[in-house]
Amino acid sequence: AVKPIWGRTKETDDYMGWVFPESNTEVLGAEPDRLNGAKSVRELYEIASTNYTGKFTVPVDSVG
Repeated sequence: AVKPIWGRTKETDDYMGWVFPESNTEVLGAEPDRLNGAKSVRELYEIASTNYTGKFTVPVDSVG
């Protein structure tokens, strides 16, 4: 689970998006990416495909 507020996804540009916390205690309910070690959803897309050019999105589920 990512942080509820967007952050910079890379040091090299100003793109803002979903980022993972550094630890389990940084943001309640958010967890670091332990599988890939990614810092952001953008980084997950780049790990999966080095030439990806689309948006860096996540599924959203509404409960209720």
